[in-house]
Amino acid sequence: MKRILFFFILVISSLQVFCQNYDPLVNHEKQWSMINCYLADGFFPSGCTTIFTKFEGDTVLNSQEYLHAWETDDSLQQNWVLKGFIREDIESKQVFYRNLNGYEGLIYDFSLQLFDTVPIFNPYFGDANYVDPFICYKIDTILVNNISTKRFYLGYWYQNENEYHFCETWIEGIGCERGVMYSGGSQLIGGIWDALCCKLNDEVIYYSPLNMCEFYGDDLGPKFTTNQIDTAFVGIPYEFQLEITPNNFDSVWFYEYILPDNFHIDRQTGIITGIPLNTGYEIISIPLMNWNFMTDWESFDLIIVQPVGIQSIETEKVFSVIQNPAFKTVEFTFGNLINDQNIQLFCYNLTGNLLHSEAVVPGQKKAVLNISSWPSGMYVAIVYTSDGAVGKCKFLVE
Repeated sequence: MKRILFFFILVISSLQVFCQNYDPLVNHEKQWSMINCYLADGFFPSGCTTIFTKFEGDTVLNSQEYLHAWETDDSLQQNWVLKGFIREDIESKQVFYRNLNGYEGLIYDFSLQLFDTVPIFNPYFGDANYVDPFICYKIDTILVNNISTKRFYLGYWYQNENEYHFCETWIEGIGCERGVMYSGGSQLIGGIWDALCCKLNDEVIYYSPLNMCEFYGDDLGPKFTTNQIDTAFVGIPYEFQLEITPNNFDSVWFYEYILPDNFHIDRQTGIITGIPLNTGYEIISIPLMNWNFMTDWESFDLIIVQPVGIQSIETEKVFSVIQNPAFKTVEFTFGNLINDQNIQLFCYNLTGNLLHSEAVVPGQKKAVLNISSWPSGMYVAIVYTSDGAVGKCKFLVE
């Protein structure tokens, strides 16, 4: 008897854990917001507004219990529009949506296992909006309201079994990253739709990477502030960091649309690195991305020169600039060059033109240059010895 009682308690406990671990999507205490933008010039978000969604009010249709699905773009959230009806099967973890014309389809399945397929029919977009079956090619977890929650990555079979065409992600209890009603809508064109946040009893439990619950207007940031980049030198490691306007987003990244051969950009920091192979001009073209939005796009002319005497630069340990940015004068310090011969200091502008050169005496500790007549901008200073270039630094003249 005790064994039977213990087994019964164990089963009940397991069911309780199961129920606690699954967070239902269809909940009248939740509210969602999403951003809807047009595309200015075919690329940048413009005319953005916020759409709010809630599920509220019970109804029974064909012996099935539903909640009413409401939406509004009213910032005061007073004028709500009925969009349809929604229900969730807690046991199967499936969500169904029924539009006002009576068409119903599966819009979420949170029971998916890795490499499962799921056919989506979301009548929110129309009476015959079937989507080719998605494949769940990745599952991980994120924290939602301090609880570890499943996230599903969905795509189409692409080229081979190890490569998938990304479509959208679902988060258990939150919905699609395109918007709670937009599952299966990742292939829609003509605008941009993205989830912003989800609230439970007016408390935010989830933010999208845009880190906001409402947005209106055109100026979704950030933007590039860099308008030109440094000159590069053949055979010498090159490094330059792109600068952008301040922002409070945690999803900004740089996309390498055009980069020269042998170059790379760090998508998180915007640092461009590489070793130029030939003199001349190269184009660098970088879109600036904020999650699913392209907020800016800049192209730069990379000028590559071969000043006489440059062979390689090991480090900058023997040479540095004191004040940066500089005004009227700039001061450089030298390391231990006492055993070097034919030491020279050269300064170049971004087009590779030589603006200044002077001899450096072995053991000399610093040099001060009068730059009062130099135009504002970025410059490169290089120290050469008989062994080639041994130090390099960049400085800004204001």
